[in-house]
Amino acid sequence: MAAPFALATDRDGYVPRGFVHGGTTDKTLSVGLTGPNTVRDAMVKDSDEEKASTFYYNGMGSLAKSLAFHAMAKHAQKNNERVNSTVSIYYSFLHLAICLMYFCPNKMDNAYCDNLLQKRDGGESDPTKEIKHCDAINFVKNCKRDGLREDFCSQLKLAKKLREFVNYGPRITLDNGKPYFGPCDFGPSDCDKLVSSYDEIYKSSILWAKENSPLNGALVVAGLEQCEEFFQKNELFYKRWCSDFTIRAALDFLKQ
Repeated sequence: MAAPFALATDRDGYVPRGFVHGGTTDKTLSVGLTGPNTVRDAMVKDSDEEKASTFYYNGMGSLAKSLAFHAMAKHAQKNNERVNSTVSIYYSFLHLAICLMYFCPNKMDNAYCDNLLQKRDGGESDPTKEIKHCDAINFVKNCKRDGLREDFCSQLKLAKKLREFVNYGPRITLDNGKPYFGPCDFGPSDCDKLVSSYDEIYKSSILWAKENSPLNGALVVAGLEQCEEFFQKNELFYKRWCSDFTIRAALDFLKQ
């Protein structure tokens, strides 16, 4: 990985401004922030704070994915592409859930969290591929008891059903020898409602993460401040893979 405060390509990895992780040797965390959430050179060892700092890059990356897919969903909706909008809004909700998992590892099952840490190893592997969709849904469901808004779980489940509907159905069957294309259990308005619901769920979820993440939410604050670079640097993924509309929409939403 590139040196702290340097920008690497999306192939080599990314080290954001103002964040230094001491790696597996000294477990030193330094977040370049000011104000009540500032954490500088906090020594953490075998703790929730250590886990959260280890997952910092993964959390910020998942946040960027959520914002990008949300912007794509809005763009597709604007152009009456409800299939694309449905797929995008589902992954927006999914990556928001995974973002919360990384920023709040203290809310994960200990054995599950330890497995992700093991898969991550020294940072050479991204453990996100180990997170099943049902794992993210169950995490959000379990966090309702800790104050995470209830409709996040219900909307994530609905988004999954709607995404599966547009991906795999309606089915083609025969009725008295004639082909029948259906049933259509959902309508375009269901997609529109999902896209509209993301805004408030995102805002409340980020506030929840700040209140429940170790280190007094400092990593969440840092991730929000530095996430915009994912959409500004030509060397990184989104500037080369997304439309100008998606980039602007993601940045505008992030700055709200």
